[in-house]
Amino acid sequence: MRPYDFAFVPQSQDMRNSYLQSQMQLIQSFSNDSGVKFDKALKLPYHFIPTYYESDAWKIQKEHAKNDAQIQKNLFQHLANVQTNLRNLSKSLEAFAKSR
Repeated sequence: MRPYDFAFVPQSQDMRNSYLQSQMQLIQSFSNDSGVKFDKALKLPYHFIPTYYESDAWKIQKEHAKNDAQIQKNLFQHLANVQTNLRNLSKSLEAFAKSR
């Protein structure tokens, strides 16, 4: 085993719990951000995640995620507009049918 693959774990129980909690949050965030499954992210060397966030690869991924979020937002807005227009059309047709 390579000694640099292991992180320092504090000796006191409170500090250890806090440290492990922060590491788990970092791994979960990395998993969500990168698309790497959580169990595979757990197997990465601990120094890989900070290196990834400092790299150009993360900048590219972040830009793609931002673009995907904007596309999804636009799609939902268009769907909401279609729903509103269909509702208005239905009301207009009902009013037209009643007037005849």
